[in-house]
Formats: sequence, C-alpha cells, structure tokens
Amino acid sequence: MIYLPILISKKFNITFKKNSIAPLVSTISKIGIFVGTFVLIVSFSALNGFQMELNNKILSVFPHGEIFPIHKSFHNWKKIENLLKLSSEIVSITPYVSTTALINHTHGIKGIQLRGLNFNNDHGSNKLFKFINFKTLKNMQKNNSQILIGKNIAKRLSIKKGDWINVIIPNNYNVLTLYPKYLSLQVLDFFQINSSIDDKLVLMSILDLQKHLNMQSDISGLEIFVKHPFDINKTFKEIQTHLSNNFVIKTWIAEYGFIYRDIKLIKTIIYSTMILIIIISCFSIASITLLEVSKKVNSIAILKTLGLDNYIIRIIFLIHGIKSIFKVGMSSLLFSIILLLNFKRLIHYIEKYLDRKILSENIYFIDFIPISVSCVDIISIFCILFLIGCITSYYPAYYASKINPIEILKKY
Repeated sequence: MIYLPILISKKFNITFKKNSIAPLVSTISKIGIFVGTFVLIVSFSALNGFQMELNNKILSVFPHGEIFPIHKSFHNWKKIENLLKLSSEIVSITPYVSTTALINHTHGIKGIQLRGLNFNNDHGSNKLFKFINFKTLKNMQKNNSQILIGKNIAKRLSIKKGDWINVIIPNNYNVLTLYPKYLSLQVLDFFQINSSIDDKLVLMSILDLQKHLNMQSDISGLEIFVKHPFDINKTFKEIQTHLSNNFVIKTWIAEYGFIYRDIKLIKTIIYSTMILIIIISCFSIASITLLEVSKKVNSIAILKTLGLDNYIIRIIFLIHGIKSIFKVGMSSLLFSIILLLNFKRLIHYIEKYLDRKILSENIYFIDFIPISVSCVDIISIFCILFLIGCITSYYPAYYASKINPIEILKKY
C-alpha cells in the first residue's frame, strides 16, 4: 500500500498545448531552484573554506592575545607570566621582542617586522614553529645572529639561503641620536605559511635581538594562546582585574574578528536571498501542479470511485510536486560537486587569462580561494528544500483530495 501513491504519481505526466505558457513557467521555476541550490552549495563551500583557512592561518599561528606595557620596557615580565599561568584557560605563554626594521639587499629595500623568539623553549609553545624545519629550529638555538625570513620577502628581494643581508633597526642605545643601527645578519632558512605574514615577518633569537636593541633581559611583550579563542575577551577580562593600568591587552578579535563577522553576514545574506528564490520557484511549480490537478480531475474522480482514500490522493500529489523539486535539487548538487572538484583548475585558468591573482595576498590573509564542502550544510539545504516542497505542494494535493467524484462523473 505504501508504494501505491508512488506508482500512481508516476502516471501523472501532463502534456500541455504548444501555445501554453505552463511549460515555460515550469522550466523557469526549475532553473530558479537549480541556481538557488547551486549558489547555496558553492558559496557555503567557499565561505567554509575561508573560515577553515582563517582557523589554520590565524588562530593556529598568530597569538590569540598579547600583553605589553604602555612604556617600552617590560621589566617585571616574569611576575606577569607567573600570574597568567594561574589561569586554566591559557595554553602557552611566550615572551617576545619586536621592532620594525628595514631589510637592505642588492635587489631593493623592504620594511619588515623583526621578532625575537625563544627557540630554546619547547617547540610546541609557539604555533609558528610547526612551519619551520626541526633542524633549522635547532640551529636557531645557537644565537649566532642568524635569521629566518618569510618566503615572499625572499622572493621579492631575491634572497637565498646563506646570504648575508643588511638590517636597519632603531638605535635604542642613545636616545639623543637619530642614527639607526646597521646589522649584518645571515639568512638561515625561509618559512612559508601562505598568508600575509610571509610578506612582513622576520624571526631571530630573542637573546640576539635583546642585545642589538640594548634591552638587557627586558622584552616587548608576552604572546598568549588559549583553549577557547572565541572566548578570549572573557578570559582577558578576568586577567585584567589582576593587572595594573600600565599594560595593554590586545586580542586577535581586535585585528581579525571582522573577517568572522563578515563571513557570518555574507552567509546570512546569501542564504536569505537564495532561499527566497527557491520559495518563489517552488510556488511556481505548485501552480503548475495545481494546473495538472485541474486537467486530471476525471482520473482523480475515477480513483476515488474505486475507493481510493483522500489521504492517498494527497500523498500522490505531494510526491508528484516534491519529486520534480527534488530532481532539480539533485542535479544541482551533482553539478556543484563537479564544479567544486575542478574549482582550483578553473580558478588557475581564470588567473592565467587575467594575468593576476583573484585575491591579493597584500589585502587578504590568503592569496587563493579555499573550498571546504560541509555535509551538514548540504543536508540542511536539502532538508529546507524538502520542507519548502512539502509546504508549496500541499495546497494542490489538498485541492485534489477535495474533488467530488459525483459532480465530475455525472457529466458523463
């Protein structure tokens, strides 16, 4: 009995006249559902990819937070470090020394951020170390004025491993002079994270940089990684109560939080727009189904005379309406998967034709369009599509079940 509505719904294939507008409306409606579903799947996959890359490139590399004094010198940083260790939310604390600098090489000059880190610590304490070769990390522990530079800096200035380069830093030794300090440093290796950090960051031993900046044992600040990056404001609010007003707390949300907010906003806008298109298209298909019902009143009357229940009649036309919507949805899913599987190749051809990158690494934190297909998103899209199909197909099905067979058949 359960297969009866499915078998009968297959028989309800209506052929309209050539001058009828119904086939055109039906085709346009199906195109609307196809495009709506396709755009939802592809755009959500791209936005999920951006969010995934944001997690990998920012939250797993950049410090979740930094604490540094308002004044230049951070004398009592050990005391602050011990205070921070009392928080169960904090995973790791790393001291750093940072300054702006200029790299002067044979092929040009470039502004960079020179950052001194403790390479003698556990290599898991700083997430940036996982992008650096283990042997290189061991060599950096020797504190012999060697540096690691971002791949993009090396590419721009044609720097090779082992090259000696000139680095210009502020002169903190004598505040009365404006002359900078010139350093000759050897490039030990490169690192590549595939983000904007490759274009501006240079790493060296914290002890070397302290010596060059005449900071003795002082540091610039403390890098902090926490268990729950999205709750970092709450964590730091608790910490701030134990700190004086002489310290500044900076979180990743202040610098990169807008990207997450933008992703959520774009998702909401795309979702609302495409669902609206799908709803309108489904109502158009429902109107075609209603037209089909009106053309099949005789067949419906005969079925009801043979004893078919009103409930079965409703199920028949619900299946008939949902079937066409579901077919279009499945074809859209198939087309989306084919496109997503060849997305990188397609983007490569477009960039080759335009002779430039679609995303600029100087503007965005990545220079490519990431794709991450979420099964949850696809299932939720199809659940909503099914729900809209049920709602829009219900009235034609209800109308069919209320047909009076006596009034229809008495004409014959």
